Amino acid sequence: VTGAESLAKTCEILKLAQKTRSGGQTLVPLRLYLSKGRVKVELALAKGKKLWDKREAIDYAWELLIGVYGVDADRLVVSVHEQDDEAYALWRERIGIEPRRIFRLGDSDNFWQMGDTGPCGPCTEIHLITDRKAFESGSDPSRGGFLELYNLVFMQFEQLAPGQRRPLPAPSVDTGMGL
Repeated sequence: VTGAESLAKTCEILKLAQKTRSGGQTLVPLRLYLSKGRVKVELALAKGKKLWDKREAIDYAWELLIGVYGVDADRLVVSVHEQDDEAYALWRERIGIEPRRIFRLGDSDNFWQMGDTGPCGPCTEIHLITDRKAFESGSDPSRGGFLELYNLVFMQFEQLAPGQRRPLPAPSVDTGMGL
């Protein structure tokens, strides 16, 4: 698939996403932009006034890559924040990814925050295996041999000061993809 075809397919998905309402859910396109030669798409999953559902966000990300774009699931691995047992369980039990393809990574790789204070939360990411030998030797996505395709940031906390966080009153999922 060429870059132009990917962009056309993405625009088509964004148009459909704006119209998709099933059980009160909507994919809300936030922005489409070019970064480092890759098309980036940011979407938010809205459920009524609530922009939060880890299970559905993971389902939609996987379905978009596998079902719509036709990416071979055997070429993918996922990473989750080392303390996010819920995301790990969703990938393992709901999506069916084998444990050797799920990597628990720390704050530097799988936790996002806007700055010293403000919204933040754990991430889960879908990575394309670009070096099969690196994967087979036990390398993880924080090293070479992988390309991040899709990320989901579970914005569930407010960083108040170093070491101090409180739950957000209205958590959300910030999601982005590089094509």
